[in-house]
Amino acid sequence: MSPAVRTLTIQRLEQLVSDSTKPATMRRAATLRLARLRAASATAKPLTITTRTKAAPAPTEEAKFEAAQSFHALSRQRSALFRNRRRTRGEQNAFNAMVCLMPRAMPQDDDPKAWTNFVAEIAGLLCEIKSIKHL
Repeated sequence: MSPAVRTLTIQRLEQLVSDSTKPATMRRAATLRLARLRAASATAKPLTITTRTKAAPAPTEEAKFEAAQSFHALSRQRSALFRNRRRTRGEQNAFNAMVCLMPRAMPQDDDPKAWTNFVAEIAGLLCEIKSIKHL
C-alpha cells in the first residue's frame, strides 16, 4: 500500500469516527446497543451493581459479548472526542459522561460479580448517553 493511499485511508477512517461522535448519532447508537445488551441479558429485572457477598448469577455469554462490544465502541468514541478540541455542548456532555462513568477495563476472569458490575456500568453509561440532548 502506497503512503498516499495509506494517508487517505487513515483520513477516511478518522472522518467516520468523528461522524459517529455527533450527539444525535451517539444517542441512536446508544439506544440500539442498550436494547441489544438488555435482550442478551438473562435476567428480567433491571441491571444493578452487585454489592452482596454471596455469589451473583453470572451474565450470559451474549450479555458479556454485547457489553464488551459496547465498551470498545465507547472507547473509540471517547478517544475521538478527546482528539476533537472544538466540541459542541452535546459532545462535551457525552465526553464528560464517558470520562466519569466508563469502567477502566473489562474483567479478565470469570468472576460473576465483576461481570455483573461491568454489564451494569455499561448499561448505565449507555442510558446516560441516550439521554443527552441534541444541542
